[in-house]
Amino acid sequence: MKGSSRAAGSMTTTAADYAKFVANLMNQKGLSKKGYEQLLSPQILVKSKRGFGPLKDILTTDNDHIQLAWGLGIGLFKSTDSPAFFHNCSGVTQ
Repeated sequence: MKGSSRAAGSMTTTAADYAKFVANLMNQKGLSKKGYEQLLSPQILVKSKRGFGPLKDILTTDNDHIQLAWGLGIGLFKSTDSPAFFHNCSGVTQ
């Protein structure tokens, strides 16, 4: 998608391209094993009540049991069944 460039935290993409990215992520295609290990390894533990806004500076241990963290641009946590990942989609536009 062409347009003005922004930081990686503000990535803009199409639904089709994002679906391809997620499918490749789930099937670990496109990167080396080491690349996926780095991408999906906790880089920053989430210790704040919120990522933004007035509660961002209030620390909590509420999510320690699920090991909530950020990998390299991907949110991570331990579900009851397996490791899980997510993206918060805060940059969604219409």
